[in-house]
Amino acid sequence: NEYLCQALPDESFVTALGMLVDLKTGVVEYVNAGHPPAFLVDAKGRARPLQSGENLPLGYIPTQMEFASDNTEPGHTIALYTDGLSELHNEQGAMLGIDPIGEYLTNTFTTLKTSILKDLAADFKKRLDTYQGSALPEDDHTFILFRRMN
Repeated sequence: NEYLCQALPDESFVTALGMLVDLKTGVVEYVNAGHPPAFLVDAKGRARPLQSGENLPLGYIPTQMEFASDNTEPGHTIALYTDGLSELHNEQGAMLGIDPIGEYLTNTFTTLKTSILKDLAADFKKRLDTYQGSALPEDDHTFILFRRMN
């Protein structure tokens, strides 16, 4: 489970997170190349980051990437997001960061009395928008939630 990353031209680099989910067993295998971690939200609504070593961004230097794996159970949700969320700034210029994303997910999943992902996503987005306030966006705010059903 090792992957060799080749350098990109013009001294450029990109962060990435790749994930494979075995729909039968619920095993999740992933590799993170300098990107903010995905979050696993358990059936009780507690979010925790999926860490996969200290991999550098793609194209920075040729390097071996460390893969990781985890198990999901029915009712678990995985949250993937772009770095625009963790780098979201509020009106005072403070950056949100990674830990508050997990806190927002936990708060959304434990306080909202629904299991419908569309409603959970709307509440999570509302929390992000409240943090941002009237500050102008500097990047995209893209995220996706997916849940293991059985």
